[in-house]
Amino acid sequence: MKLRASFGIVGNQAIDPYSTLGLMTQTKYNFGTSSDYVGYWANDIATPELTWEKTRQFDVGLDFSMFNHRLSMSVDYFDKRTTDALLKKTMPNYKGGASYWVNDGEISNRGVDISLTAHLIQHKNFTWSTTVNGTYLKNRVEKLAGGENDYFFGSKPASGMVDEASIIKPGYAIGSFYGYIWTGLDESGKDTYQDMDNSGTIDGSDRRVIGKATPDFTVGWNNTLTYKNWDLNLFFNGAFGADRLNLARFTMASMVGDSRFITLREAYTDNFDKVGQSAIYPGLKVAGNNYQAVSTKWVEDASYVRLENISLSYNLSKKVTKFADIRLTLSCQNLFTITGYKGMDPVGTTFSNDNVDVDAGIDMGAYPTPRTFTFGVRMNF
Repeated sequence: MKLRASFGIVGNQAIDPYSTLGLMTQTKYNFGTSSDYVGYWANDIATPELTWEKTRQFDVGLDFSMFNHRLSMSVDYFDKRTTDALLKKTMPNYKGGASYWVNDGEISNRGVDISLTAHLIQHKNFTWSTTVNGTYLKNRVEKLAGGENDYFFGSKPASGMVDEASIIKPGYAIGSFYGYIWTGLDESGKDTYQDMDNSGTIDGSDRRVIGKATPDFTVGWNNTLTYKNWDLNLFFNGAFGADRLNLARFTMASMVGDSRFITLREAYTDNFDKVGQSAIYPGLKVAGNNYQAVSTKWVEDASYVRLENISLSYNLSKKVTKFADIRLTLSCQNLFTITGYKGMDPVGTTFSNDNVDVDAGIDMGAYPTPRTFTFGVRMNF
Protein backbone atom coordinates (compact mmCIF):
# COMPACT_ATOMS: atom_id res chain seq x y z
CA MET A 1 0.00 0.00 0.00
CA LYS A 2 1.26 3.48 -0.89
CA LEU A 3 -0.10 6.92 -0.03
CA ARG A 4 0.70 9.81 -2.38
CA ALA A 5 0.15 13.57 -2.26
CA SER A 6 1.22 16.47 -4.45
CA PHE A 7 0.68 20.18 -4.94
CA GLY A 8 1.69 22.44 -7.81
CA ILE A 9 1.04 25.68 -9.65
CA VAL A 10 1.03 25.84 -13.44
CA GLY A 11 0.75 28.89 -15.69
CA ASN A 12 -1.13 28.94 -18.98
CA GLN A 13 -0.84 31.38 -21.88
CA ALA A 14 -2.88 29.32 -24.34
CA ILE A 15 -4.12 32.09 -26.62
CA ASP A 16 -3.05 32.83 -30.17
CA PRO A 17 0.00 35.04 -30.76
CA TYR A 18 -0.75 38.78 -31.08
CA SER A 19 -4.22 38.32 -29.54
CA THR A 20 -3.48 41.10 -27.04
CA LEU A 21 -2.82 43.63 -29.80
CA GLY A 22 -5.39 46.11 -31.07
CA LEU A 23 -6.16 44.89 -34.59
CA MET A 24 -8.33 46.40 -37.31
CA THR A 25 -10.56 44.64 -39.80
CA GLN A 26 -11.85 45.76 -43.16
CA THR A 27 -15.43 46.93 -43.62
CA LYS A 28 -17.50 48.73 -46.22
CA TYR A 29 -19.73 51.78 -45.91
CA ASN A 30 -21.57 54.27 -48.09
CA PHE A 31 -22.97 57.74 -47.78
CA GLY A 32 -26.49 57.05 -48.93
CA THR A 33 -25.37 55.97 -52.39
CA SER A 34 -25.06 52.65 -54.17
CA SER A 35 -21.25 52.87 -54.06
CA ASP A 36 -19.35 51.09 -51.29
CA TYR A 37 -16.19 52.53 -49.80
CA VAL A 38 -13.58 50.49 -47.97
CA GLY A 39 -12.77 51.40 -44.39
CA TYR A 40 -11.42 49.87 -41.20
CA TRP A 41 -12.69 49.55 -37.67
CA ALA A 42 -11.63 47.83 -34.45
CA ASN A 43 -11.80 44.05 -34.42
CA ASP A 44 -9.75 43.25 -31.30
CA ILE A 45 -9.13 45.64 -28.42
CA ALA A 46 -5.56 45.86 -27.08
CA THR A 47 -5.06 44.28 -23.63
CA PRO A 48 -1.34 44.73 -22.83
CA GLU A 49 -1.95 44.15 -19.10
CA LEU A 50 -3.09 40.55 -19.69
CA THR A 51 -1.28 37.91 -17.59
CA TRP A 52 -1.05 34.13 -17.58
CA GLU A 53 -3.89 32.27 -15.95
CA LYS A 54 -2.74 30.22 -12.96
CA THR A 55 -3.87 26.75 -11.94
CA ARG A 56 -3.27 25.37 -8.47
CA GLN A 57 -3.79 21.64 -8.05
CA PHE A 58 -3.78 19.41 -5.00
CA ASP A 59 -3.85 15.61 -5.31
CA VAL A 60 -3.94 12.83 -2.76
CA GLY A 61 -4.00 9.18 -3.75
CA LEU A 62 -3.83 5.65 -2.47
CA ASP A 63 -2.35 2.65 -4.31
CA PHE A 64 -2.74 -0.95 -3.14
CA SER A 65 -2.74 -4.47 -4.51
CA MET A 66 -4.01 -7.87 -3.40
CA PHE A 67 -3.80 -11.57 -4.26
CA ASN A 68 -0.13 -11.45 -5.20
CA HIS A 69 -0.65 -8.37 -7.40
CA ARG A 70 -3.39 -10.00 -9.45
CA LEU A 71 -5.69 -7.18 -8.34
CA SER A 72 -4.41 -3.61 -8.01
CA MET A 73 -6.27 -0.37 -7.46
CA SER A 74 -5.55 3.36 -7.32
CA VAL A 75 -7.85 6.03 -5.93
CA ASP A 76 -7.06 9.72 -6.32
CA TYR A 77 -8.84 12.85 -5.15
CA PHE A 78 -7.96 16.07 -6.99
CA ASP A 79 -8.83 19.71 -6.44
CA LYS A 80 -7.85 21.94 -9.33
CA ARG A 81 -8.53 25.67 -9.13
CA THR A 82 -7.84 28.18 -11.92
CA THR A 83 -7.55 31.90 -11.18
CA ASP A 84 -7.11 34.86 -13.54
CA ALA A 85 -8.82 32.69 -16.16
CA LEU A 86 -8.27 33.75 -19.76
CA LEU A 87 -11.74 34.57 -21.09
CA LYS A 88 -12.86 36.44 -24.18
CA LYS A 89 -15.41 39.23 -23.90
CA THR A 90 -17.35 40.96 -26.65
CA MET A 91 -18.35 44.60 -26.52
CA PRO A 92 -21.97 45.58 -27.26
CA ASN A 93 -22.67 46.39 -30.91
CA TYR A 94 -23.40 50.02 -30.08
CA LYS A 95 -19.76 50.25 -28.95
CA GLY A 96 -18.41 48.54 -32.04
CA GLY A 97 -18.88 44.87 -31.12
CA ALA A 98 -15.11 44.24 -30.86
CA SER A 99 -13.74 41.39 -28.72
CA TYR A 100 -10.92 41.36 -26.20
CA TRP A 101 -9.19 39.04 -23.72
CA VAL A 102 -9.43 39.49 -19.96
CA ASN A 103 -8.18 37.80 -16.80
CA ASP A 104 -11.44 37.21 -15.02
CA GLY A 105 -12.82 34.75 -12.55
CA GLU A 106 -12.06 31.53 -10.76
CA ILE A 107 -12.94 28.03 -11.97
CA SER A 108 -12.73 24.83 -9.96
CA ASN A 109 -12.49 21.19 -11.01
CA ARG A 110 -12.88 18.66 -8.23
CA GLY A 111 -13.26 14.96 -8.48
CA VAL A 112 -12.11 11.41 -7.99
CA ASP A 113 -10.08 9.14 -10.29
CA ILE A 114 -10.33 5.38 -9.84
CA SER A 115 -8.23 2.79 -11.65
CA LEU A 116 -8.68 -0.97 -11.23
CA THR A 117 -6.50 -3.60 -12.90
CA ALA A 118 -7.21 -7.31 -12.58
CA HIS A 119 -5.52 -10.38 -14.07
CA LEU A 120 -8.65 -12.50 -14.03
CA ILE A 121 -7.35 -15.65 -15.71
CA GLN A 122 -3.74 -16.75 -16.03
CA HIS A 123 -3.58 -20.22 -17.55
CA LYS A 124 -0.94 -21.65 -19.85
CA ASN A 125 -3.01 -21.28 -23.02
CA PHE A 126 -5.52 -18.63 -21.97
CA THR A 127 -5.19 -15.29 -20.14
CA TRP A 128 -7.55 -12.40 -19.51
CA SER A 129 -6.50 -9.04 -18.08
CA THR A 130 -8.79 -6.06 -17.63
CA THR A 131 -8.37 -2.42 -16.59
CA VAL A 132 -11.15 -0.01 -15.70
CA ASN A 133 -10.56 3.74 -15.30
CA GLY A 134 -13.28 6.09 -14.10
CA THR A 135 -13.39 9.79 -13.29
CA TYR A 136 -16.04 11.76 -11.45
CA LEU A 137 -15.70 15.49 -12.14
CA LYS A 138 -17.45 18.51 -10.69
CA ASN A 139 -16.74 21.61 -12.79
CA ARG A 140 -17.93 24.95 -11.47
CA VAL A 141 -17.38 28.65 -12.09
CA GLU A 142 -16.70 29.90 -8.58
CA LYS A 143 -16.71 33.63 -9.25
CA LEU A 144 -16.27 36.37 -11.82
CA ALA A 145 -14.97 39.88 -11.30
CA GLY A 146 -18.45 41.40 -11.44
CA GLY A 147 -19.85 39.20 -8.69
CA GLU A 148 -22.59 36.57 -8.71
CA ASN A 149 -24.64 38.44 -11.32
CA ASP A 150 -21.76 38.72 -13.79
CA TYR A 151 -21.66 36.40 -16.80
CA PHE A 152 -20.10 35.77 -20.20
CA PHE A 153 -22.00 34.52 -23.23
CA GLY A 154 -20.51 32.02 -25.63
CA SER A 155 -20.66 32.25 -29.41
CA LYS A 156 -23.77 32.92 -31.46
CA PRO A 157 -24.08 29.62 -33.36
CA ALA A 158 -26.13 31.18 -36.16
CA SER A 159 -26.43 34.94 -35.85
CA GLY A 160 -29.93 36.15 -36.69
CA MET A 161 -31.49 32.72 -36.11
CA VAL A 162 -29.96 31.40 -32.87
CA ASP A 163 -28.99 33.61 -29.93
CA GLU A 164 -26.06 32.92 -27.62
CA ALA A 165 -26.54 29.33 -26.53
CA SER A 166 -24.00 28.98 -23.70
CA ILE A 167 -23.01 30.99 -20.68
CA ILE A 168 -20.24 31.29 -18.11
CA LYS A 169 -21.97 32.14 -14.84
CA PRO A 170 -20.97 31.73 -11.18
CA GLY A 171 -22.43 28.59 -9.65
CA TYR A 172 -22.64 26.66 -12.92
CA ALA A 173 -20.35 24.53 -15.07
CA ILE A 174 -18.37 25.79 -18.05
CA GLY A 175 -20.39 25.04 -21.16
CA SER A 176 -23.82 25.47 -19.55
CA PHE A 177 -26.73 26.07 -21.90
CA TYR A 178 -28.77 29.22 -21.37
CA GLY A 179 -32.26 29.22 -22.82
CA TYR A 180 -35.98 28.66 -22.39
CA ILE A 181 -37.92 25.92 -20.64
CA TRP A 182 -40.22 24.34 -23.21
CA THR A 183 -43.69 23.44 -21.87
CA GLY A 184 -45.25 21.76 -24.93
CA LEU A 185 -47.74 22.84 -27.60
CA ASP A 186 -50.84 24.89 -26.93
CA GLU A 187 -54.31 24.12 -28.29
CA SER A 188 -53.46 25.77 -31.61
CA GLY A 189 -50.28 23.75 -32.11
CA LYS A 190 -47.71 26.43 -31.20
CA ASP A 191 -44.63 26.01 -29.02
CA THR A 192 -44.98 27.37 -25.49
CA TYR A 193 -42.35 28.22 -22.88
CA GLN A 194 -42.31 28.88 -19.16
CA ASP A 195 -42.82 32.52 -18.22
CA MET A 196 -40.18 32.67 -15.49
CA ASP A 197 -40.78 36.29 -14.46
CA ASN A 198 -44.60 36.16 -14.83
CA SER A 199 -44.56 39.14 -17.18
CA GLY A 200 -47.08 37.64 -19.58
CA THR A 201 -44.59 37.59 -22.46
CA ILE A 202 -41.71 35.31 -23.42
CA ASP A 203 -38.49 37.29 -23.79
CA GLY A 204 -34.81 37.21 -22.83
CA SER A 205 -35.57 37.59 -19.12
CA ASP A 206 -37.18 34.14 -19.13
CA ARG A 207 -33.95 32.35 -20.03
CA ARG A 208 -32.31 30.09 -17.46
CA VAL A 209 -29.49 27.52 -17.30
CA ILE A 210 -31.06 24.42 -18.88
CA GLY A 211 -28.19 21.93 -19.16
CA LYS A 212 -24.44 21.44 -19.29
CA ALA A 213 -21.96 19.88 -21.69
CA THR A 214 -19.55 18.61 -19.02
CA PRO A 215 -20.10 14.93 -18.11
CA ASP A 216 -20.34 13.95 -14.46
CA PHE A 217 -18.61 10.62 -14.99
CA THR A 218 -16.33 9.21 -17.69
CA VAL A 219 -15.12 5.64 -17.92
CA GLY A 220 -12.69 3.55 -19.97
CA TRP A 221 -12.56 -0.25 -19.97
CA ASN A 222 -9.72 -2.16 -21.62
CA ASN A 223 -9.63 -5.95 -22.02
CA THR A 224 -6.80 -8.13 -23.32
CA LEU A 225 -7.41 -11.84 -23.94
CA THR A 226 -4.92 -14.37 -25.31
CA TYR A 227 -5.49 -17.95 -26.45
CA LYS A 228 -2.47 -19.82 -27.78
CA ASN A 229 -1.38 -17.75 -30.81
CA TRP A 230 -4.45 -15.47 -30.75
CA ASP A 231 -4.72 -12.02 -29.12
CA LEU A 232 -7.95 -10.06 -28.69
CA ASN A 233 -8.13 -6.51 -27.37
CA LEU A 234 -11.33 -4.56 -26.70
CA PHE A 235 -11.46 -0.97 -25.47
CA PHE A 236 -14.75 0.64 -24.41
CA ASN A 237 -15.27 4.22 -23.26
CA GLY A 238 -18.28 6.18 -22.13
CA ALA A 239 -19.54 9.36 -20.53
CA PHE A 240 -22.60 10.02 -18.39
CA GLY A 241 -24.38 13.15 -17.23
CA ALA A 242 -23.56 15.41 -20.21
CA ASP A 243 -26.16 17.25 -22.29
CA ARG A 244 -26.01 18.35 -25.91
CA LEU A 245 -27.88 21.10 -27.73
CA ASN A 246 -29.01 19.55 -31.01
CA LEU A 247 -29.22 22.58 -33.31
CA ALA A 248 -28.98 20.38 -36.40
CA ARG A 249 -32.25 18.72 -35.39
CA PHE A 250 -33.81 22.11 -34.62
CA THR A 251 -32.93 23.38 -38.09
CA MET A 252 -34.45 20.32 -39.79
CA ALA A 253 -37.68 20.58 -37.76
CA SER A 254 -38.28 24.36 -37.78
CA MET A 255 -39.36 26.85 -40.41
CA VAL A 256 -36.96 29.68 -39.54
CA GLY A 257 -34.09 31.57 -41.18
CA ASP A 258 -32.83 29.93 -44.34
CA SER A 259 -34.57 26.69 -43.35
CA ARG A 260 -38.19 27.25 -44.37
CA PHE A 261 -38.96 23.63 -45.18
CA ILE A 262 -39.26 20.68 -42.83
CA THR A 263 -36.60 18.06 -43.61
CA LEU A 264 -36.88 15.95 -40.44
CA ARG A 265 -39.21 13.01 -41.08
CA GLU A 266 -40.64 12.97 -37.55
CA ALA A 267 -41.52 16.67 -37.75
CA TYR A 268 -43.47 15.95 -40.93
CA THR A 269 -45.21 12.70 -39.99
CA ASP A 270 -45.76 13.27 -36.23
CA ASN A 271 -46.58 16.99 -36.04
CA PHE A 272 -49.63 18.64 -34.50
CA ASP A 273 -51.62 18.43 -37.73
CA LYS A 274 -51.19 14.64 -37.86
CA VAL A 275 -51.34 13.44 -34.22
CA GLY A 276 -52.90 16.32 -32.30
CA GLN A 277 -52.08 17.46 -28.79
CA SER A 278 -49.66 14.59 -28.08
CA ALA A 279 -47.24 15.93 -30.72
CA ILE A 280 -43.98 17.70 -29.90
CA TYR A 281 -43.68 19.36 -33.31
CA PRO A 282 -45.93 22.30 -34.27
CA GLY A 283 -48.32 22.05 -37.19
CA LEU A 284 -47.03 22.78 -40.68
CA LYS A 285 -49.80 25.30 -41.26
CA VAL A 286 -49.40 27.15 -37.97
CA ALA A 287 -48.59 30.85 -38.32
CA GLY A 288 -46.53 32.94 -35.90
CA ASN A 289 -44.98 30.06 -34.00
CA ASN A 290 -42.30 31.03 -31.46
CA TYR A 291 -39.36 28.87 -32.55
CA GLN A 292 -36.66 28.96 -29.86
CA ALA A 293 -33.56 26.95 -30.72
CA VAL A 294 -31.99 27.24 -27.28
CA SER A 295 -34.64 25.54 -25.19
CA THR A 296 -35.13 22.30 -23.29
CA LYS A 297 -36.94 20.94 -26.36
CA TRP A 298 -33.61 20.59 -28.15
CA VAL A 299 -31.32 19.76 -25.19
CA GLU A 300 -30.74 16.00 -25.15
CA ASP A 301 -28.98 13.55 -22.88
CA ALA A 302 -25.61 12.78 -24.54
CA SER A 303 -24.60 9.85 -22.34
CA TYR A 304 -23.05 7.03 -24.33
CA VAL A 305 -21.00 3.84 -24.31
CA ARG A 306 -18.76 3.14 -27.32
CA LEU A 307 -16.59 0.24 -28.45
CA GLU A 308 -13.69 2.48 -29.38
CA ASN A 309 -11.36 -0.22 -30.62
CA ILE A 310 -11.37 -3.97 -31.21
CA SER A 311 -8.29 -5.77 -32.45
CA LEU A 312 -7.73 -9.45 -33.26
CA SER A 313 -4.20 -10.75 -33.92
CA TYR A 314 -2.62 -14.06 -34.84
CA ASN A 315 1.07 -14.84 -34.34
CA LEU A 316 3.12 -17.12 -36.59
CA SER A 317 6.53 -18.05 -35.27
CA LYS A 318 9.71 -18.35 -37.35
CA LYS A 319 9.63 -22.09 -36.75
CA VAL A 320 6.44 -22.24 -38.80
CA THR A 321 7.20 -19.71 -41.55
CA LYS A 322 10.93 -20.60 -41.81
CA PHE A 323 11.89 -16.96 -42.53
CA ALA A 324 10.33 -14.53 -39.99
CA ASP A 325 8.03 -14.02 -37.01
CA ILE A 326 4.75 -12.75 -38.46
CA ARG A 327 1.87 -11.01 -36.69
CA LEU A 328 -1.41 -10.54 -38.56
CA THR A 329 -3.84 -7.97 -37.14
CA LEU A 330 -7.40 -6.96 -38.02
CA SER A 331 -8.82 -4.03 -36.10
CA CYS A 332 -11.83 -1.74 -36.13
CA GLN A 333 -12.27 1.68 -34.54
CA ASN A 334 -15.67 3.00 -33.47
CA LEU A 335 -17.48 -0.27 -34.14
CA PHE A 336 -20.68 0.78 -32.33
CA THR A 337 -22.08 3.39 -29.96
CA ILE A 338 -24.96 2.93 -27.52
CA THR A 339 -26.70 6.25 -26.82
CA GLY A 340 -30.09 7.90 -26.65
CA TYR A 341 -28.79 11.03 -28.37
CA LYS A 342 -30.58 11.66 -31.69
CA GLY A 343 -27.72 13.45 -33.43
CA MET A 344 -24.95 11.84 -35.48
CA ASP A 345 -22.37 11.75 -32.67
CA PRO A 346 -22.80 12.41 -28.92
CA VAL A 347 -19.19 13.70 -28.68
CA GLY A 348 -18.56 15.42 -32.03
CA THR A 349 -17.12 18.95 -31.92
CA THR A 350 -18.57 21.75 -34.03
CA PHE A 351 -16.41 24.60 -32.78
CA SER A 352 -12.63 24.91 -32.85
CA ASN A 353 -12.39 28.58 -31.86
CA ASP A 354 -11.31 30.28 -28.66
CA ASN A 355 -14.63 29.40 -26.98
CA VAL A 356 -14.38 25.66 -27.63
CA ASP A 357 -14.77 24.81 -23.91
CA VAL A 358 -17.78 27.10 -23.58
CA ASP A 359 -19.49 25.92 -26.79
CA ALA A 360 -18.42 22.26 -26.71
CA GLY A 361 -21.96 20.92 -26.28
CA ILE A 362 -23.50 22.69 -29.27
CA ASP A 363 -24.12 20.32 -32.18
CA MET A 364 -24.54 22.03 -35.54
CA GLY A 365 -24.01 18.88 -37.55
CA ALA A 366 -20.50 18.03 -36.43
CA TYR A 367 -18.82 15.44 -38.64
CA PRO A 368 -19.22 12.11 -36.83
CA THR A 369 -16.34 9.92 -35.75
CA PRO A 370 -15.71 7.55 -38.68
CA ARG A 371 -15.75 3.77 -38.45
CA THR A 372 -12.48 2.43 -39.82
CA PHE A 373 -11.19 -1.09 -40.49
CA THR A 374 -7.47 -1.82 -40.61
CA PHE A 375 -5.48 -4.89 -41.57
CA GLY A 376 -1.80 -5.05 -40.70
CA VAL A 377 1.14 -7.39 -41.13
CA ARG A 378 4.30 -7.16 -39.01
CA MET A 379 7.42 -9.20 -39.75
CA ASN A 380 10.50 -9.66 -37.60
CA PHE A 381 13.36 -11.21 -39.56
